Amino acid sequence: MLQVQEVNHYAVQLDEKGQPYTDVALTSTDNTTSKNVLAPANHIIPIVFIPGIMGTNLKNNADGKPVWQPPSTDGILPTLDAILQLLKYAVKSASDRQEELNADKVGLYLDGPIDPGISGLSKDICRQRGWGALMRASYHPVMGQLQHHLNNIMELCQLQGWWQTNKEATAADYGDILNGGALTENELIHAAHYRFEVWAGGYNWLKSNGDSGKAIQEYIEKTVLPFYKGTAEKVIVVTHSMGGLVSRALTEVVKSNLVLGVVHGVQPASGAPATYKRIRAGFEGPDQLILGRDAADCTAIMANAPGPLELLPFADYNQGKPWLKVRDKHSKSEKPLPVNDPYQDIYMSDKWYGLIPVANEGLMDPATIVKPALPMGRSLRTEFKRRIGDVMNFHRLISEQYHKLTYVHYGAETSRKCWLDVFWEGSPGDKDIGDFKCLHDDLNDTITLDGNLKLTIAAPDAAGDGTVPLVSAQAQKLAKGDRIKAVFEHGTAGQGQHNTAKGYDHQSSYNDPRSVYATLYGIIKIAQEAKWATS
Repeated sequence: MLQVQEVNHYAVQLDEKGQPYTDVALTSTDNTTSKNVLAPANHIIPIVFIPGIMGTNLKNNADGKPVWQPPSTDGILPTLDAILQLLKYAVKSASDRQEELNADKVGLYLDGPIDPGISGLSKDICRQRGWGALMRASYHPVMGQLQHHLNNIMELCQLQGWWQTNKEATAADYGDILNGGALTENELIHAAHYRFEVWAGGYNWLKSNGDSGKAIQEYIEKTVLPFYKGTAEKVIVVTHSMGGLVSRALTEVVKSNLVLGVVHGVQPASGAPATYKRIRAGFEGPDQLILGRDAADCTAIMANAPGPLELLPFADYNQGKPWLKVRDKHSKSEKPLPVNDPYQDIYMSDKWYGLIPVANEGLMDPATIVKPALPMGRSLRTEFKRRIGDVMNFHRLISEQYHKLTYVHYGAETSRKCWLDVFWEGSPGDKDIGDFKCLHDDLNDTITLDGNLKLTIAAPDAAGDGTVPLVSAQAQKLAKGDRIKAVFEHGTAGQGQHNTAKGYDHQSSYNDPRSVYATLYGIIKIAQEAKWATS
């Protein structure tokens, strides 16, 4: 009778420096059982995760103390600590916020809390890879899942874990409107030849996304790739929200040749009118406490920060249709405000409907930081117009421009209301009120114009994810050339048997299993272009 030799297989773990090792017990000489160590792939594909606006912790460069580290209130941090963090932001004035969040005086704070999750990495390794710079609750869970799942694809030619569970699922099942199929066995085998290592791509979100793209290029070139001493040649980029604009600057403006492909999550591809609303009236709901209660809080930071301003709607937002309007609250009849060019007629304008009307100019510099540094004769308004000119140029550089291997996913939920258009709502009748004067602005959402005409910014009413309207996310389908390889629309407005649940909230999008599927799918597809394990 044929004897089948017994074999013991030993999995590899990572030590505190990220080096592979295994524990194998010594046995007596008469024990002939084979012992196989399942060696990890020794060729690497780093994953660089670029977060959204306000998702990177920032410090004061002078003393190293954190100035931006929003609390993660998901139950992992002690409740008291979260409450204390919230109270810290609640007492900050607009002047405090401007002084602390000065784009030229802050840098990445790398010592934030870390949650390795299921990654299998130690906290020391995570910190070495920059995880401490990213908001833990929003990003560490998915980073841990990517690290774990991508390095547990196959064992002894058998699919493992997540991959075994999802082997029959197609991209279309998870909401891909381009009707992509299932990942093939050959694609998974190819990917399994590599070890995937997840790095955090934090950046100074107050600066222009163009500057951040240059900074990420330097990070990849001088920190990430050299760490692997020739066993990694390029990276795959995964983004959240505004991180998509950073990535597009990296690949399409900086022209980085170190990026194999990109996965974009909930990107405001052509901007979001919510940015206008928040500069004029503050954030909504509980976010107000941290992100800004009113126009004073938000203008103090955002008027002086190119990055946030670059989230304003592009000229081609919603195919160039008007998005700033007046609406009668009774008849619901609407009329666009006199806007031909959003940069000139909204963002630079000092009219009552402008981004910063004349009465609000003082909100740009409550700490008196900007004006004393201006050249003789240059006003705050002139300086702001120059900044908006830079925003316009950045928009033009990246409009419809994407990496040649791009995979996207976003929320398509009718109940996650977004501002597709911003309506100033009241009882204007058929009057042309574009040239009216503003008599009072409560800095939240209500103004009073000539003739005691009260207007209020109407609640959002369009589909999306609560921040990015569906039309902006869908703008990615307009990319030039055959660059967008999959488009996952997640939510009840989408399709697919695994895409029947309500769509996710913008900030927590990566905590949804559909986003995890779309990201892993995109990474495996992009990894097919990696050839350094077989060269």
